[in-house]
Amino acid sequence: MTAFALYRANFLSTPLARCQGSVSEHGDYGGRLCTLNHIAAVKHLMSQLRDKETDTKTFRIYSDRIMRLLLEEALAQELTVETRQSPTADYYKHYRPHSDSDYAAVSIMRGGDSMLGELFNLLPDVAIGKVLIQRDESSTDKRPIFYYAKLPERIEEKKRVFVLDPMCASGGSAAMCIQKLIERGVSPDRITFINLVTVEKGIKKVMETFPEVTMITACIDPHLNEAAYICPGLGDFGDR
Repeated sequence: MTAFALYRANFLSTPLARCQGSVSEHGDYGGRLCTLNHIAAVKHLMSQLRDKETDTKTFRIYSDRIMRLLLEEALAQELTVETRQSPTADYYKHYRPHSDSDYAAVSIMRGGDSMLGELFNLLPDVAIGKVLIQRDESSTDKRPIFYYAKLPERIEEKKRVFVLDPMCASGGSAAMCIQKLIERGVSPDRITFINLVTVEKGIKKVMETFPEVTMITACIDPHLNEAAYICPGLGDFGDR
């Protein structure tokens, strides 16, 4: 076999189910935690969101752009690989996600709802659930309080369930939502938590509580302040 033939055979034969080329794996979580912060476009978009002078209309535009990147990456984490022909009649590896009906997404209200617009652009027929969890501002540890959940029927049968929440500070709300999904019968290895900004405390809470869950975030910030807000962060996402 010639060198070119060997290259071609290897190129077409890899049964790849994950694409990791555009993400950076972080920490000791075996590839389950990925961040997009090393990408120049993400650095630019995040800087616009952080600026306190950014008005609401502009904030929404930039947040939609970065949400799209996060969701695209989440879809690319689990792909079926096929061999197809290009218009030149040569063969290539074709990466195909599941069908829309194989996905569900659960929004942690109200911040998570900001991610739904771009999700519907990518998966028009995705099943949607809502969970209302708010942190108790009067408690010293800002513990989460569960209020409400409306989950899609047979969510436990979905191949991938996305948990959506742009801000992950202590990780309590995300962990509570994930626990509700597991109690409903969703396997933790089918859950992906998609997040805009987090810190090490939030990461540790989610990833160590649920060792099979995947987490994708745009940015990992340095610390929480005394009020348990992410710093430098971007303020209260829902109020921006």
